[in-house]
Amino acid sequence: ASYGIGIQTSGCSSPTLSGNILWNVPIGYLLSDRSCPSISDEEIIHSTHIGIQSETTGNPVVQNLTIRSSKSFGAVVSNGSLFLKDCTFIGNHIGAECRNGVLKCSTSTFRDNKTAVSLECEMEQKLEDSTRSASMVGTAHITSCNI
Repeated sequence: ASYGIGIQTSGCSSPTLSGNILWNVPIGYLLSDRSCPSISDEEIIHSTHIGIQSETTGNPVVQNLTIRSSKSFGAVVSNGSLFLKDCTFIGNHIGAECRNGVLKCSTSTFRDNKTAVSLECEMEQKLEDSTRSASMVGTAHITSCNI
């Protein structure tokens, strides 16, 4: 078990993170400041709070990330941006949430989450090509996802 943040990126860093499995961490990834990591083929299992949280305006791209059984949130955008592509959210309390910022999610799967996508920021919203819509207010682009 771990007691903090699995991996944090900050400043103008652009690390490449691939092939890691993070187990039982309160926050799997915390992306802050202007960091723009390249994250792919990762897995976060049993996060006790948040799988991945973006507070960065660096427009990070996350591809092929699986977040399973997070007790709270799979992915959270809080005053930042996050682009999720080909990601899988299974059995989380909330699959993805946008609080203030931009959440882009394409060709991803949300399965067995209590809530698939929650949007709370006060800007425009756009929902396209999903199998089910939700009541939303926020800046989010959800395209070609299975919800």
